[in-house]
Amino acid sequence: MASFFWLITLLSAVLGTVESIAWTELNVGELNAHDDSKRLVIIRLFVISGLSIKVNCPKPYVIYPRNESQAAKRDPDVFVSASGSFAVVPISKAISSLYGPPEVSFFQDERVNGMSIHYPGTGDTRNTSHANIIRTNAKHIHFLCAPPNFNVEGAISKMLIGLTIVRTNRFEPERKAMMKYLRKQNMAMAMLSVDISGMTKATHGCGSVDTPQFVNKTEVSPLTGIRSCTVDIMEHPDVGFYCDGIIKPSDCFRHIYDLDFVTEMTLTEHVDVILSRDHNWRFAHYHRKSNKYSFIGYCHCIDAETGRIKAKITIKTGTSHLCDITGMMLKHRTQPIIGNWCDVALLPGSTLTIKIPLKKYVNGAPIVKHGKLVTPDILALNSYIYPDDMESTFLNHAKIINELFPPKASNLKDYLFGDALQIDHSRKEKEGIITITYSENRPLSYPDCITGFAFIWALNASKGLSHIKDIMAVINLIPVVTHEYDTVGCEPPNSIVFPISSYHITSKQDMEINGHRTRVCQTYDVKDANVALYCPLGFKLQPEGCLWSAYDEISHSVRHWGTLVFASENWFVPTMVTMLKSYHGEVTQYSRSCSCVDSDGIEVSRMILSSYKDKYILNSAIGKEYGMTMIVPRVNIVDGGIEGKRIPEVEEIPFCIKPKQLGITLSRGTSIRIWGSGVHGYRREPLIMLGKQRTEPFMVTEYQRINEEALDLQKESQWEDYEPSNDESLLLPLNRDKYFYQHVSENGKHKLVPVEYSKVLGTSAGGFKVMRDVHKVYNDLCGEVLFKNPMSAIIVSKTNDKFIKLMYACGKLTMPHSLVDAGSNSDGDIGREEDGPADDTDVDVKHESQNVDLDAPGPSSSPTQSTSQRSSPDIFRIKETRALSVWGLIKIAVPATDPYLRGCGVTDPSEELFREDTIPMLNSAGKTIGCEVDIKYEDASFYCPLPYHTEPMNCMPTSLPRGCIPTNVSVPFRVRPPGGDRNLHFYIFQKIGIFKMGMPKLKASCRKTFECHCVTKRGIRMSTIRIHI
Repeated sequence: MASFFWLITLLSAVLGTVESIAWTELNVGELNAHDDSKRLVIIRLFVISGLSIKVNCPKPYVIYPRNESQAAKRDPDVFVSASGSFAVVPISKAISSLYGPPEVSFFQDERVNGMSIHYPGTGDTRNTSHANIIRTNAKHIHFLCAPPNFNVEGAISKMLIGLTIVRTNRFEPERKAMMKYLRKQNMAMAMLSVDISGMTKATHGCGSVDTPQFVNKTEVSPLTGIRSCTVDIMEHPDVGFYCDGIIKPSDCFRHIYDLDFVTEMTLTEHVDVILSRDHNWRFAHYHRKSNKYSFIGYCHCIDAETGRIKAKITIKTGTSHLCDITGMMLKHRTQPIIGNWCDVALLPGSTLTIKIPLKKYVNGAPIVKHGKLVTPDILALNSYIYPDDMESTFLNHAKIINELFPPKASNLKDYLFGDALQIDHSRKEKEGIITITYSENRPLSYPDCITGFAFIWALNASKGLSHIKDIMAVINLIPVVTHEYDTVGCEPPNSIVFPISSYHITSKQDMEINGHRTRVCQTYDVKDANVALYCPLGFKLQPEGCLWSAYDEISHSVRHWGTLVFASENWFVPTMVTMLKSYHGEVTQYSRSCSCVDSDGIEVSRMILSSYKDKYILNSAIGKEYGMTMIVPRVNIVDGGIEGKRIPEVEEIPFCIKPKQLGITLSRGTSIRIWGSGVHGYRREPLIMLGKQRTEPFMVTEYQRINEEALDLQKESQWEDYEPSNDESLLLPLNRDKYFYQHVSENGKHKLVPVEYSKVLGTSAGGFKVMRDVHKVYNDLCGEVLFKNPMSAIIVSKTNDKFIKLMYACGKLTMPHSLVDAGSNSDGDIGREEDGPADDTDVDVKHESQNVDLDAPGPSSSPTQSTSQRSSPDIFRIKETRALSVWGLIKIAVPATDPYLRGCGVTDPSEELFREDTIPMLNSAGKTIGCEVDIKYEDASFYCPLPYHTEPMNCMPTSLPRGCIPTNVSVPFRVRPPGGDRNLHFYIFQKIGIFKMGMPKLKASCRKTFECHCVTKRGIRMSTIRIHI
């Protein structure tokens, strides 16, 4: 039995993470091969700017890698992660000091084998903003303390890789596998993993003297002696430059000289620069994802005495990149490649070509020497690209670091928004070539949690070829984004350019108008968000590119943005405009829009920007609580062994007296937010008994559901039953984004009845909106309700009322009172409440039979369906009662802008702006192209929004022939002029003059029809209304 003990400053546990100080020493302790608690010891160390460690390993255990040669004593080997396993490399390949090689010493005594590593110039760590030492692609270095015969190969190497991964569960599968192996071999082991990812990194560069820290070659001019190098930051973003003289420009890497004009270019938007303490060394890291343009330029080093140029480094952004896996394989055998084999960022217009080994024999047949396969068939080595479906799946580069092979693949369309990337692997099988192209003038964005879209070329040896090491070559692709991922935007239908995470500030509605699909987007709150409208290639932004002007939805004209909105053209996509609301736009009411149209002038998408005056209602206690009681059952349906829960909405809320109401008008350009508040000091008398709320998480909004799916966060949630009685208050109806209450009075009795919005009003796309408060998505029952009425909204009242009155109740639920078995076949058998109200309280049974289920999920029947009509004997009913107190009512009055008439226009049927009994007008092919209305009997309406216009202008009617009408009236109808809250795009045709009192009988020759068309700029008819006179 041997003993081993690890002691680190600031380390009090066996497993932990610490930050290094100037010197870290590890002393002798206990390591027991027969005790599971001491059989495997793992310590992780995190260092930032200096590395000075001393490792003591108890005899007979030794330190791995074994450093027994003289060369190793000067440049000791360390373990690094390479291609999915441990690889041995000199420490100088992982870490390089600006002050010379490390001081390495080996020592031993009768108890320990030890090693110390110290980098000169790193003793003072007070200023970590300056670089002391730099690293290459390695993010960790590792040491082992193990028996002398320990073999770090094959499966053991892969298990060790698993042990280096930081996990929340310390008993991960890799640890268990290693413990099983150590028990079987009757040995113990300790591992030290040093995280050096916090150190300055610079892999490419040059300087005025020989700089071994960089892996690229430095060219020296035979004539001038100038040392020079060129670095493509799209492939190598970590750059260094050494100058023992004067660096020009003085802020090199943030500013560079242009090759053509010898002027300085500023690169401050996407580069971080670090200086060494003596300012001779300069390091830069370029943030490639946010790079906005291509460039090429240089910095140079000037001799302070002679003024002669000593060194020059050229920085550029390449557009043609090659990832030659085939050519890198031989190098990897002798010098293991650490980290990514290829790490390339693509600008629009760039191409990445990947070359992989072909699956074929060398020279047509395998090479065998002395009976051993020395050049094996690639097929025998099982080589492949992972994931193989590169067009639809990828690996998140951030996850590759923390997962063993094979890591989980993700769906590309859930993360990548836009159609700019094209992957062509048609030449993969015959030539071993895969091409990835980033097309110009197309949009692309992805969330910040994606550090790269990675693929792996893997090589796994088959049986009998164990001498061939596996290879896992990581190819990481970083496309430059054309716009920010969180941009609130609008795009044509059937495309996703902007993420749907902007639900709370914009509404997207897809429509089909006479066979043409279009999308209308309406903003609700854009104070802190960029708003964008994207047009595909071949389409146009109207009006005038939307940079200086927009359509005014109020005046039906084109108006300049002025100081309301700052609009700018996207750098990469000319057909994308970004709009930012200014301060003046927050205090001025307006409604402006921009459209994307095709070559015929037909709109494919429209973005409407609106401003709102916010109003808030905090509903406090109003008078006393009302004390009527009613029973509403909860219904459980068990059919075929599957239980479905149905939660009936409260159909009616009865009141003994007329309830008091708090009212407000939702005028145009207004936003109203309402919520209920709790009653303090009032006795909670039960008003209504209603069923237990559904336990499914229906309070999660559609925005959140889609966004979580897009970010691959939809794990099996452990939802607990939501208990609404825990809330101080809630608003009714529960499904209030579809229903509201109407106050009904009959014979002196008052009640609230839930009604669907669609039964009383119709609104244009991007018009009147009822929204749940997304800030309380997990607590929706008591969450706020928002009402938005944009200036451009068309609201028709289907009941022809001037105001549409919406009512909501504020109250409180109690815990369930009882659970009553109602297994009778009769719905009238209500059952008796055990712990409910007193017996002298009236129970209105008829209310129970009127209850309906409002959008409740579950495979079940209506609560009012008789059990005698159900075929399954497993169906039964259960009543679970609750008490509900109501102490406040809120009434929202929504003004109607236009009447509900027969008519048509450029609308989608979902907008419901016209009566359903409107007679359609068909063309010769039977396709609906408009409508027909007889003006003799009623008025008519027609909708023609921008960017379209009417023919004739403003739908003005033409004159009748002379002699047809015995008066001076030229036509029997007029177009109602706009006024009040009316929208100018909505035309109303009214009878006038003697025709209001009844249409006189006209001669047959005098009867005619009048047509008004809604057309594009090129005269293409989108809709037509035909009026019969």
